[in-house]
Amino acid sequence: MASQFFQKPSRALLWMLRGLLIGCLLMAVVDAIGSYLGFHLPLNPITVLAAGFLGLPGLAALVVLHLWVLA
Repeated sequence: MASQFFQKPSRALLWMLRGLLIGCLLMAVVDAIGSYLGFHLPLNPITVLAAGFLGLPGLAALVVLHLWVLA
């Protein structure tokens, strides 16, 4: 990935932006479903980056960490 970033920076930037967008969408879905259950995952740059770059496993880890810290 690092070599591609220097060879084609626009493609790498688009890949990162796509990940952030997916992270935002996943966070919105979790918040929408969680609002019915009384669960709220804070929307900040760290959580969006984790959900965007790590995908579904990252979002699951955020949910588990949030439940663990508040329990």
